[in-house]
Amino acid sequence: MNKKKAVGPNFFMRMILGAVGLSFCNQILKSMGIAVAVGINAVSLLTIGSLGTSGFALLYGIVLSKFL
Repeated sequence: MNKKKAVGPNFFMRMILGAVGLSFCNQILKSMGIAVAVGINAVSLLTIGSLGTSGFALLYGIVLSKFL
């Protein structure tokens, strides 16, 4: 029963840290002159919140595949 209580805060913490990570990576890529940015919106936050780090990588993988 304790695991079910921890799912909500864990999900929201991943969403918050994911938004910060997206913003940070977007700024780094912009400073390097790479015109690739993942938007911070409901879909990207839900993806990162549910998948975690792999969702973060998935979003950049999708954007980079369109960039190439």
